[in-house]
Amino acid sequence: MTRNPWGVSGVSARLDKVELTGPSMIDGEVVDVESSTPGHVVLLLESLRDAVFNYLYWGLGRNGTSAPEFWHATEFLFHVRASRPETWQGARVFRELVEDGHRVRRQRVFTLTDDELKAGCLDTWWDLFRKMPTLTNFTRRLLEKRQGIVRQNWLQITHVPDFDAALFAALTLPLAPDEFSAALVQLDRRRRQADASFSDVEVPLAVVAAHQAAMMAS
Repeated sequence: MTRNPWGVSGVSARLDKVELTGPSMIDGEVVDVESSTPGHVVLLLESLRDAVFNYLYWGLGRNGTSAPEFWHATEFLFHVRASRPETWQGARVFRELVEDGHRVRRQRVFTLTDDELKAGCLDTWWDLFRKMPTLTNFTRRLLEKRQGIVRQNWLQITHVPDFDAALFAALTLPLAPDEFSAALVQLDRRRRQADASFSDVEVPLAVVAAHQAAMMAS
């Protein structure tokens, strides 16, 4: 069990500092040390770093991650691909709250084009990065690291003494919203039984589960 939300037992370095050749990782920030690296690529690498952090370290305590962020990072890193339109067609309608000059909030609805949706997918980004492993190798290593973190910190994350293969799968690479929601409900119940705090979750887990289901249905 680790006391460091950003690491695992026996590891002193921050594991979220993925070495991305090109722009350098310095103190957790992406720094453009190559003048030939376009600014938008640096921003994409910073967004990638955030997604990697949310995926690897959700569940380990007060580290700024949450269940919704873990779910979105998993979808972005492993499932949604520009080359597979069926993975992003449901995100075509985009809603945001905007505030006018009179401080009145209203909802604005956008319909995104295929090109706009593809531009937000990791495989599109990957073509812009230099000196990177293949996307398949990157995601495989990322999954292996998350699996290792969950195994080493199983009791801290789950409050379940015995290993549970279904729960392990949901905490490392959930494939469907209902699978992840079921895992959240189970964690909620176990943590209540253990009289544990909800320090790593920003809202009650049952609410998160309902929120995820609603998002997928919208």
